[in-house]
Formats: sequence, C-alpha cells, structure tokens
Amino acid sequence: MIADPKVKDTTSGNFVLSSGGIGATGNNSVSAYDLVRLISMLGWHLHLPNTAKLPSAQWKSLESVVRAMGNDTARYVDVALETLGIVNVISKPVIISKVGWGNSSMTYAALVKFVDNRITPSKLRTFALALRCPTPASNKSRDTHLAAAVTEIVRRIVNEELA
Repeated sequence: MIADPKVKDTTSGNFVLSSGGIGATGNNSVSAYDLVRLISMLGWHLHLPNTAKLPSAQWKSLESVVRAMGNDTARYVDVALETLGIVNVISKPVIISKVGWGNSSMTYAALVKFVDNRITPSKLRTFALALRCPTPASNKSRDTHLAAAVTEIVRRIVNEELA
C-alpha cells in the first residue's frame, strides 16, 4: 500500500497530483472484474462512443497508462502466442495486462487485440480476461499454472472453439 501516493510528470519532474494523505485508508484492492473492465475501456478508448468512455478521460492522459501496462512484467499472452506458434502470423498486436501477486492468490487481467493473418480475409481478434490462481505465494508453480491457463484460452480463441 502507498500511504501518500503522488503522480509525477516525467518530463518536468514536477509532482502534478498528490493525495495529501487525507481520506480513508484501505488495502487498495480492486476486483479482477473492475480491473479487466478498466483495461478494456483503456484499450478501446479511441473507438468507444463518448457516452461509454471513462468520464472526462482524454487519450493524451491515458496513453502513458496504456504504455506502462503494455510493459507489465507478466507476459502470459506473449508466451501463449509464442507457444502456439502464431507470433509470425499475426499483426498489429496490442496487449495491455497487469498481474497481482497476493499472499493466497495470483491474479492476471489483460486486453488483447491482434489481426489473425492465418485466414483470408484476415480477422481482428480481441478479448479481455481475468484469471485468479488461488495458490499460496510459497508455491512456485502458480506462475506455470497461470501461463498454461492463458495459453489454453488463447488457443481456444484463435481456433474459434469457444461457444
């Protein structure tokens, strides 16, 4: 938990927003549902009608969040695309993701968009997902279980096996 969070402009080095340490404190929990919904709204911001966008959100403000989430340490979808051998037959990939490591579980949320060039005409594939792996932090295989689950979901999507 960050007791007194501050937002810093990386260009100027100035702080542009501070909580001031005022208000209720908590454990900063965000539900997996809310996180995947937020990620989806970020990823589709430029394509959503104004009534469906985050209120008062401007792309110039959101772009840095999207770029940061595109560089999250969790690369489960990237690994799934490589494992399935489709990295070289897709184009325009966008993966926005976030992983959370808790004491009793690990959660992964992602928005994925890419053009599948294996078929003619090419097909835009897009999906959002949130997964929770309920294993203790001491269990080192939870990362492997989550990677396997993401790979299976991506396999079903690209093979159009979901009902």
